[in-house]
Parts: sequence; C-alpha cells; structure tokens
Amino acid sequence: MFRLWQTVMCFNPVNGIEMSASPNPNPKTTRSCLFYAIFGFIVLPMLLICGTLGVFVARDKSAAGKIAVIKQEYIADGLPVDNASLDSYYSKMASDEHAGEWVGLLDEVTDEKLEPLIRGVAILGVDGGEIPVSKEMDPVLQSSGTSLVEAAEDLEPEPNMDSGSEESFAGYESDVRWNQGRVRKFLMTTAELRERIHTAAQRQLQPGVKPVRFPVKLDGYNTLLSQVQNMRQLARFLAVEGEMAVYDRDSEGASRCIKSMIGASDALGGDPMLISQLVRIAINGIAMNLLKRSVEQDVLTDGQLVEIGAILAQRTQISATWYLAHHGERATALPVFEGTASYMETPRLPFRSNDALYFLENNKAAFEAELSDINTFRKDMKAAEQELNNLVSGNFIAKLDSLLTQMVAPAATQIGDSFVREATMHRLALLALGVRLYEKRNGSLPGSLEDLKNLKVEGLELDPAVLMPIGKKPFGFKVEEQDAKPKAVLWGFSLLNADETPDEPPKDDPGLEIEAIWVWQLDSGSSNAESP
Repeated sequence: MFRLWQTVMCFNPVNGIEMSASPNPNPKTTRSCLFYAIFGFIVLPMLLICGTLGVFVARDKSAAGKIAVIKQEYIADGLPVDNASLDSYYSKMASDEHAGEWVGLLDEVTDEKLEPLIRGVAILGVDGGEIPVSKEMDPVLQSSGTSLVEAAEDLEPEPNMDSGSEESFAGYESDVRWNQGRVRKFLMTTAELRERIHTAAQRQLQPGVKPVRFPVKLDGYNTLLSQVQNMRQLARFLAVEGEMAVYDRDSEGASRCIKSMIGASDALGGDPMLISQLVRIAINGIAMNLLKRSVEQDVLTDGQLVEIGAILAQRTQISATWYLAHHGERATALPVFEGTASYMETPRLPFRSNDALYFLENNKAAFEAELSDINTFRKDMKAAEQELNNLVSGNFIAKLDSLLTQMVAPAATQIGDSFVREATMHRLALLALGVRLYEKRNGSLPGSLEDLKNLKVEGLELDPAVLMPIGKKPFGFKVEEQDAKPKAVLWGFSLLNADETPDEPPKDDPGLEIEAIWVWQLDSGSSNAESP
C-alpha cells in the first residue's frame, strides 16, 4: 500500500514518468509528498472550517452582547422581553377589576345553549341574511304583503324559512335571508344578557377606566386568546340589536349600541398581543358600520350626534395600541430566537444572535414610529418592510442571519394599514356626523365640507383640512339630486387599491365590509327623530 501511495503522490507532472517505478533513492522526497498530501487534504480544510466557525462564533458572541444590553435597557424601562415581563406589562396596561364580569359575559354569548336561538338570525346565524335599513326598504314585507303590525307581532319563525333551500324562500327575492320574527325573538330572549353587556361596555368609555386584564396565561405564540375571538361574538350581539334599532328608528337604541361596541373594543385596548389589537380594530369597524347606517338613515338626534362625535374626536390619530402590540411582539418572538420557548420541540438553531438583532431592529423601527402624521407613518412602515425584503433578497450570509426574522416579523405595511384605516375611518365618520348636524341646525345640507367649520360644537373640530386621509387630498364631497331631493355623498378610498381620494365616488359595490365603509350617502330631510 505504501508503494502504491508513493506511485500516486510522486507522479512527475513534467514528463509523466512514475518516479516510484523503481526504488526511491531519496526517502526525504517520499516524506515530503506525504506531508503535503496530509496538509492539503486534512489540515488545510480543518483550518478553513475552524476559521469559518470562529468567525461565526465571534459574530454571534458580539451580537449576543448587544442583545443583552438592549434587553437590559428594555427591562429598566419596564418593557417586556419574555413571557414573565410581558405578563407584568399586561397587568400594568390593563386592570383585572372587572375581568370576572367580562369573562362571564363572553362565556354566555358563546354558550352552545344559544345555538338553536341564533340559527337563521341575521348577522349571527347561517343564512341569517341582512337586516334592512328600514321597513320601507324591507324586501320581505314588500314581497309578502305582510303589514308592519303583523311583522312586528310575529315572533315565531316562519315555517317556510327553516331551511336554506330555494323553495324555502319562494316568493322572496333570491338574496333575502332574514326573518324578522327570529331576530325579534332572539332580542327578547337575550335582553337581560345584552343589558349587562351595555353596562360593562359603556363603563370602558368613562375617563380613567383602564382596559380589561383578562386571565390569560402568556406563552409566546402558544398563547390562547379565546377572549379575543369571543369578543367578536359579543359585538355581533350588539350589531343585531343596533341594526334593528335603526330599522325601528329607535335613536336611543342605535346610539347606545354604537357606544357599547366602541367600549367593547376598548376593553381589548391593554392586550399586548398584535392579533388582539387587530380584532379590536375589527370590532371598531363593526361600530362604524352601524354608525354609518344610523347617520345615513338620519336616526340619531342632534345630541346623540354630538355625544358620539366627542368619542370619535379622540380617535382620529393612529391608536397608541400600535406601540403596545409591538412590545408584545418582541416579548413573544425573542424566546424563539433564544430557544427558550416552552413549546419548541426542536433544538435552537445555531448562530441566531444576529438574527435576533435584525428582529429587534425591525421591531424598534415599528414601535418608535411617529403616529401623529399618517402619511409619514405609512412611509416609515413601507421603509421598514423594504429593509426586511432587502435581507430576504440579499446574499447568503444576510439570508442566513435573518432566517427567523423573516418568519416572525409582521408585515409592517399591511399591519400599519390596519391602524391607518381605523384612524381614517373615524375621520370620515366625524365629517359625516358634521354634515348631518349642519343639516339639522341649518335646515339644508352644506355646500362643501368647508361649511362645517361654521358649526359651533364644543369639543369637536370639524375641519376637513385637519380630518384628512393619507395622500394629502381631502375626502370627496358633493351634493347631488336624487328623486328631486338633495343627497350628500362623502367618500374616501380603500388602502387595498388606492393611495389617495378619487375624484368621484366608486360606482360599483365593493363587496368587502372593509371597503364598504368608505362611501356615505345622506339623504336630505329624511329625519323622523326629534332633536333634544
């Protein structure tokens, strides 16, 4: 074997002659060949591997040192970095004083015993359909010839409305799926429960009342947030009541439901989980849809418009829960980078300190964003997302260093747009309230949004130059004639497909609830509600 090795290693590259074909007269040459072979095939690769590992270890150690300093700074400021500190942070931002009451309410609205009662009920049940905005717009009444008195007194389900088959709705328009009797029976049966919901929800609107600290065991991405999803169902209970109040032209009932839904969303205002804040925004959107229906149908009185306007006026900027949610995101994600998450079944990936550092930088850019200017905010969120995209499309080292960051960092622009949409939605709603107030106090619709500045309403600034969407172009407004009666149209835009207010309101039904909020149509002189 040794002779064979000599033959291979001592081949003369110049003349191609095997130097070892005959006994080597110089043993030193053989040893030199063996040395170079060992060095080239064993020592040098090991040196390269060890050197590369050394560089990665040094980089990781340096990043770990920076992370330790950053974490200590957060802890010193009372900000969360793990489950334990997040639990303390949640308790600081919210109060458990009424937590038991809220947990009980959420359990009741999701109780399986209610399932037979809500089946087929508008908003709540399958094939429940949509509640019409008024009796005059009720296609079931128009098609069946049922009188208003009969419809109001019929509290039992119609026999032909028990299934979703086509035959079940014979005589009605194909898209009609609501049954007034079922809805009213649901409202009668749940009256006491909804009364307690109103009490708890409107308490949240009082000055100095903190959000609710629900008894949640925080465990990173494994945290169970049943109370968040159950709050959606609670809001739907109020939506059924509120839409029926508009149908009945019950101004007090409609106003109460709008305020209670806003209060219910505020109950989640101290929850440091990002998903909780997105649900809070969604519930607020349900409230704004009910407000839109109430204002368009001119159900609310002057005093109720002013009261609700005062609530909205405090919400025209991006909610500060943006900061809270990103503090929660940091505390949720860091244990994953560190391999300390209780639910991790695989060993921690090596060299994740630089990855964690990338995440912390991305997280810091989000929670340090300026919220007072929605245009600047959205620009900053796009820049933060582009930074992450640059890592994803960068070189091998950049991709390796940001592996987990790419997985756990939220989409900055998309999440940011949810918060921008909420603030913009409140601005448009506030201007719509102003238009209706102007008509009530002056006997006619304003000629432009600029006329709203002449309204003297304490606590409300109805200036279209202040209440603007992104794009630095005001909301659209015009008064047009419809059936020989003037109608005011206000419109904005959806962040899904535009960057500024279009010159004309969209003609097509957008179909999506988050889009439908952007066009308000206020008929003139339709009010039957008495001003106080």
